[in-house]
Amino acid sequence: MTANSSSLSRLIARIRKLNDWLDGPHRTQQQQQSIIPPFPGPWGFLTSGYMLGLIVMAVLMHRIQNIVVPPRHRARRFPRPQSRHTFEQFAYRAIFPLDFSSSLVRLVLRLPTLYFLSKSLLLWFTTLAQAAHKFPSSDRLLSLASWVARYDTAALCWFTFCAVCGALCVEALARGLEGANSNASPFNLFGYAFLLHIYSSPITHGTKLQDLPSRPDKHVVFTIILPLLQLAIVHCLGIKKSWSNHRLIPSAFVSIIALIHFHWVLWFSDTTYPLLNYMPCLFESILLFVTFLAIFLTAFTQIVAEGTVSRPLFGHHAVLLPRLDEDFSIALLRMGTASLETSSVAGLGNEVSDVAVMPPVRDQTEVGTVALSRFGVDSISHSLDGYGRNRRAKKGFANEIKNVKATSNDGDLWLDLAWFREFVKFTVGVARFFKQLYTLSRDFLRSPRMRPQSFSNTQDTAPLDDYLQGERVDGQDVYDRFIRGEQLSDDEYDEYEPTSRSCSSSVESLSSISDNVESNAYDDQIETVSLYADLSSVIATSTSASHLLAHLADHSPSPLTRRRFGQLVSRSSPGPQCQDIKDGWTDVMHARRPNTVVSRPEDAPMKQEGTVSYVLWNRVRLFAGRVDVLRFAMIAEKIWRLVRPCQNTRVPVVEQTSKDTPRYTFPRAQAHNRVKFMLYFVFRYWKQ
Repeated sequence: MTANSSSLSRLIARIRKLNDWLDGPHRTQQQQQSIIPPFPGPWGFLTSGYMLGLIVMAVLMHRIQNIVVPPRHRARRFPRPQSRHTFEQFAYRAIFPLDFSSSLVRLVLRLPTLYFLSKSLLLWFTTLAQAAHKFPSSDRLLSLASWVARYDTAALCWFTFCAVCGALCVEALARGLEGANSNASPFNLFGYAFLLHIYSSPITHGTKLQDLPSRPDKHVVFTIILPLLQLAIVHCLGIKKSWSNHRLIPSAFVSIIALIHFHWVLWFSDTTYPLLNYMPCLFESILLFVTFLAIFLTAFTQIVAEGTVSRPLFGHHAVLLPRLDEDFSIALLRMGTASLETSSVAGLGNEVSDVAVMPPVRDQTEVGTVALSRFGVDSISHSLDGYGRNRRAKKGFANEIKNVKATSNDGDLWLDLAWFREFVKFTVGVARFFKQLYTLSRDFLRSPRMRPQSFSNTQDTAPLDDYLQGERVDGQDVYDRFIRGEQLSDDEYDEYEPTSRSCSSSVESLSSISDNVESNAYDDQIETVSLYADLSSVIATSTSASHLLAHLADHSPSPLTRRRFGQLVSRSSPGPQCQDIKDGWTDVMHARRPNTVVSRPEDAPMKQEGTVSYVLWNRVRLFAGRVDVLRFAMIAEKIWRLVRPCQNTRVPVVEQTSKDTPRYTFPRAQAHNRVKFMLYFVFRYWKQ
């Protein structure tokens, strides 16, 4: 039993040894991976202390810029304290309020941040010398070298970030108390924090020493030192008030050193330049090249052509030249943009900026424009009159050109702009031509003349055409009977039915529109017969003749009303005949109107005998006999059929006016009856 247990334990021990031997390399790899930290990524930066510091700085800077402002009235210093005041009050009154124009006060305010910035610069410069193996082997600096060598890189990056944040806060606070511009010290704090976060990880370090913290590459350390050095110089210049805004010189010094370092690493070094600062340096290099090229070409042209530089190197040199109170990168960007916009156009194109012109009023004519270049006339646009489809180009002396435009021919080296412009105009003209041709063709094809008539439509409209033709024949028959002098009466049409109604079976299949046409035509027939019957009837009385004679003989400016006509007849032939002429309207007028009519002198000749009226009437009848009455009747009949008056009252209505004279009026709804009434009296007068 004991032997079996001992053999089993030996077997288990051998299995464990085999298992340890097989898992040995994998376990060692896991231990190494646990020692090496992961590469810091964007999400790691968002959850790091740098991001928290950026948020705190954003809130703090915003509050300082909006709250810390100088008072409107400077407070006077306290008077000399008396002996009964304590020492604390004396010290307080001796210090406050602070005089920010004093360099001592400004130095004391910046001493803490200057200390932290100086310490950071000392650590980074020592680290740079150690990474480049250029640190001096002096016994005096041995303690400094050992202290910096044992300083952790992550702690050094975090200390630098805190020093930069403190310097920015003190700078904003001092400028707020002075009343200066709060944005006078631009600093990319976000980019600098991301740079420190990336190179604080050991995985990005290129220099690793035994039993010492690893260090980044020497070029990375140099790129970290440059922004810190610029901030420290600007912070030191803020001690003196007259130098506090001079940022151009330190920013230009640091930027030039950064560009020199960039091109030296790019062209002459085997190592690579840090990617986080690669694009800013490349962009500044391009701007510098464009600016210096424009300056050189402008100066060379003036020296060769004139012998001296007579014009400034830029169009507005007072605005484009950098100032002492701005950053070098901002001035470089403005000068580079101005160099890119420099053109060879002389005159207004190079001296005057664009002028905003109000759009023309819609009622005004668009004047022509001529484009001039250094080679002469480039293009001419005609004056345009009208808008939309009615727009027409003026030609000749009407083409007034008022606008002159300066153009450049630089693009002609790659493309013939004049030919391209004319080709576009030709293409637009051809497109408009085909569009109008398509519109005309479509309208022509849609016209009624081009529509094919179907067989069914021909059959349906045939009975209606026959019916209308029969109506025209019947109308001509009535007119012939009227010319022959036969007796006409509308009673003969009371029981009249068209022949087409009883003979043609296809009329029943017509629509309601055809029925309405038939009824209207039938009513027109009855009305035509009634009119001819009235015209052909012989009136024995001389009332119509008297009406015509009175209108011909009356020369007064006022209208000849029924009342005046009755007075004329009663004065010329008094007797029982006068009472027959006066109708019910005369009785109503005499009953309701006061008798205020006064006889006029021009009515005296009408009091003569009736023989005068008889002689005048005979002359009128002889004159009327010479007129072609039949032709006039035919024309009147055509007018009558065009007017088509309604079947309503034909008698005019007499209204009273303000001058006690009646006048003929017609209802507004019976506009056609007015024409009918006029034709009625005209035919009666000419017939008699």
